[in-house]
Amino acid sequence: IQHSVSTWQAYNRWGGYSLYYGNRNGALSYTHNPTGATFADRSRIVSFDRPYDHDWASGAADFLGNEIPVIYQAEKFGLDVTYWTDVDLHARPELLGSHRALISLGHDEYWSAEMRDGAAQALASGVNLAFLGANACYRQVRFEPSPLGVDRHQVCYKSAAEDPISRIDPTLVTVNWPQAPVSRPEAQLIGSTYQDIGAHADMVVTDTSSWVLAGVDLPIDHRLPGAVQGEFDRYVPRGAGPANLDIIAHSVIPNRGGNFSDVTWYTVPGGGGVFATGNASWVGQLSDSTLVPPNVVADATPGVTALLLRIMQNVYSVIGSGPASLTHPSQGNWSVTYSPGSSSAKAPDTVNVA
Repeated sequence: IQHSVSTWQAYNRWGGYSLYYGNRNGALSYTHNPTGATFADRSRIVSFDRPYDHDWASGAADFLGNEIPVIYQAEKFGLDVTYWTDVDLHARPELLGSHRALISLGHDEYWSAEMRDGAAQALASGVNLAFLGANACYRQVRFEPSPLGVDRHQVCYKSAAEDPISRIDPTLVTVNWPQAPVSRPEAQLIGSTYQDIGAHADMVVTDTSSWVLAGVDLPIDHRLPGAVQGEFDRYVPRGAGPANLDIIAHSVIPNRGGNFSDVTWYTVPGGGGVFATGNASWVGQLSDSTLVPPNVVADATPGVTALLLRIMQNVYSVIGSGPASLTHPSQGNWSVTYSPGSSSAKAPDTVNVA
């Protein structure tokens, strides 16, 4: 289970600067878009040699809402699990070969080339992946040493023109992964493509025969009320995603131009499989612990949490049992969901790159 500290650090506003905003006067500011702060004045390098904002989960960053519900469930089931951060994946990707699966949690946006290549190589060799969020592996970063140690500075210019490495090695330029000169869409690994933010929609079940829904007993077109919130991904036909991908849930997002969010599964021949939720609210809706106060992690959601927890049992079982291509190969049912002439086939390819 991978903790997404590179993404925590990207959003961390401690000291008045993040990879999104900056204050020229250096004043502290604890709002997402602080007064007087601009994107142009953002930091291009952020440091792990600083704490997290005190008003961001009391300094716990994304650990609570976007991560702890999965950890609680895994520990409750007694799973044989190792915890590391994405900086560990960056530094020692070969360690993935000692595990059956890698689980990416609710907000895992910033990846280095070492992380990306390591995950792809592990997948090809039979390690399974699960992405329990959206907008994952979307921006490339590099890590550099600080006076306190290796990989303590996180570099992300978000501009090929600004990044000095563009003249040396264009493959490592810190832009969005799909953008030139990198041009490696996240769908090549995850299967789905980031679309937009601000979703507010029901999740709609479309493939009731999928192993993902085993034991859940839901009818086709069953709706999980309000289960798709915030950022969302979908499969894009004729895009960079695999041709053998299956869609388990396909949900229209009315408030984002009629776009869609997809829960997906695909396998690599002779290798592992990749499960992706396609929405950023999945992990937060797994919370059913009375030990965690509701002002820290939301209470269980009626009609949603119990079903998602049961689905996660299926996911753990399959991805924890060895190369999924040998046991649960995908069939490529996306062609039914996105059949020519359907409303899905005409979905907008909206991508928010802010």
